[in-house]
Amino acid sequence: MDTKIIAIVTLLSPLIGAIWARTLCTYSNKIARDGAMVWMTIALMGATLLFHLLHNADLPLNIPIYTWFDLNKYHFEFGFWIDGLSLTMLMVVMGISWFVHLYSYGYMVGDPHIGRYFSYVSFFTFSMLVLILGNNLLQVFFGWEGVGVASYLLIGFWQTKEYPAQASIKAFVINRIADMGLLVAIGLILLLLGELDFGNIIHKGFKLVGDGWLGWSWIDWICILMLTGAMGKSAQIPLHVWLPDSMAGPTPISALIHAATMVTAGIYLIARFAPWFEYSMLAQSLTFYIGILTMLLMGLVAITENDIKKIIAYSTLSQLGMMIAACGISGYVFSIYHLLTHACFKALLFLSAGGVIVAMDHEQDIRKMGGLVQYPTLHISMLIGLLSMIAIPPFSGFFSKDALLLFARTSTHPLALIGYVLLILGALITAVYSTRLYCKVFWEKPTAKYFMSIPLSMRFVLWALSILSVFIGYWTIPWVTSSKLATSMDLLQNISTQATLSRLSSPYSMVMEALESTTLTAIILTVISTLYIYLKRPHIIGALEKRLRWLYCAMYHRFGFDLLYTRVFVPLYGCLSAVLLKGVDEEFVDRTVVLGSARKVFQLSSPLSKLADGKVYHYILVMLVAVALMLIGLV
Repeated sequence: MDTKIIAIVTLLSPLIGAIWARTLCTYSNKIARDGAMVWMTIALMGATLLFHLLHNADLPLNIPIYTWFDLNKYHFEFGFWIDGLSLTMLMVVMGISWFVHLYSYGYMVGDPHIGRYFSYVSFFTFSMLVLILGNNLLQVFFGWEGVGVASYLLIGFWQTKEYPAQASIKAFVINRIADMGLLVAIGLILLLLGELDFGNIIHKGFKLVGDGWLGWSWIDWICILMLTGAMGKSAQIPLHVWLPDSMAGPTPISALIHAATMVTAGIYLIARFAPWFEYSMLAQSLTFYIGILTMLLMGLVAITENDIKKIIAYSTLSQLGMMIAACGISGYVFSIYHLLTHACFKALLFLSAGGVIVAMDHEQDIRKMGGLVQYPTLHISMLIGLLSMIAIPPFSGFFSKDALLLFARTSTHPLALIGYVLLILGALITAVYSTRLYCKVFWEKPTAKYFMSIPLSMRFVLWALSILSVFIGYWTIPWVTSSKLATSMDLLQNISTQATLSRLSSPYSMVMEALESTTLTAIILTVISTLYIYLKRPHIIGALEKRLRWLYCAMYHRFGFDLLYTRVFVPLYGCLSAVLLKGVDEEFVDRTVVLGSARKVFQLSSPLSKLADGKVYHYILVMLVAVALMLIGLV
């Protein structure tokens, strides 16, 4: 089949599914409840995914579809850019979206708004595909904003509840602030290079080195602005506060946001412009430190969190920080590799958490859980997801995280050594909060007896994702080590990248090397110690909380970021808005510009208005004067 047709089908399938679901929801609620449109949407998603799994094309491909507009030197097309990076993202987005659709059929059954739900989910997927398949930055920005709108709709899906409504607005506003960075970066690129097509601008970063503004070159400004946009979508400190609150939406949406769509967009943007970040040491350093800070602080917060979904949400923040930090030391390939495996085990964790919540009659506090080991599907799937996130061999997370650590250890980048040490610390923190979650949910004595069964469609998805979370890291090694992914980011000339990729070619040697390493030993010892403390010596936790009260309070209150926003920035913004409303809008715009102009016009026209008093002899006088003036002018 022609590549252009496949690309168009890929993009339009979720959009058609969204329209189909919304139409059925509007005109036939009974059909929507029966699930006919659900299976229609799932079939569209699955068929498109199958097309791409069977398709193999020479890369990269630039596929123009039509011209948006052509204005002097500015030429914009709608089209597709398909290379190793976009295909990797495509597998992640389509695969996880398909599983979320299937899982949602059992999770949302009986909901009166099921049609609206599936319409939003399909639109979410469509927007993400526009973002990752676009062949120019303008098209990427449309997908970028579409993803933001879809997340707003889905986080606030239960509109009648106060918390989801507030969480959706919070996510929308924070992402709009960050999106301004990307928008300004696009404007600067258009101003300086005159075009936005990837095929023409990716290799022109060197033209932006040197000249600049305020002592920074243009490449520094553009990369920092792109990083700002990525910090919003990928929820990096200090723009991370919206992501834990996104748990207000349905659990399958949490899986979709955290595993495949929203949060991966920022990492994709940085990886797409990897050649530009290589020219800017300033932007790379900021990327590294922001990622490290997010990884460590949010991992610590996860240790004190008690909401099962928010624990996994903070783990997402920590894992995303690890990927961003890897980009800061030129490890773009391994960041994308970890993004691929993370999508599988994080979707598994969220969907397993959804099964736990259903089984516990919609209880989310892990202090009120326990004893769920009697549910083999939930127990095994959650265990596999956690082991993969901890990076225990041979689970998928081990291969990607070990490759990332290996790159940091062998890289010649100036920040690589400190990155290696801190990444290991982040891995140990991951082991602590993952083991704590496992103990609380499955092995502590149950505090309630209201266990419920979960539907077959949900169990099937958990089984499939469990298999992927075990094997996807191994299965994708040939793809990662091939030149297609590294070439798409122009990294083949990086000696450290080449050396690490050559080590990845032998998975057996990776596992054997890891078994002998101190890193894996430290992780396993951390897991065993945490298991022992929570199951045999829980009083140690209380003693540590008292001894380190200041640290525990900081972790429990999320290091004060939410308080900073609610008590400082929001009131200041409210005061500024009130001042601008009174001084600018009402006083200047309304009274001076609008009403003042009207008064001036009235004052100037008042003498002339006396002539329009309805008296005929005044009109005749005006006509005579006009005729006299015309005759004088002719003479």
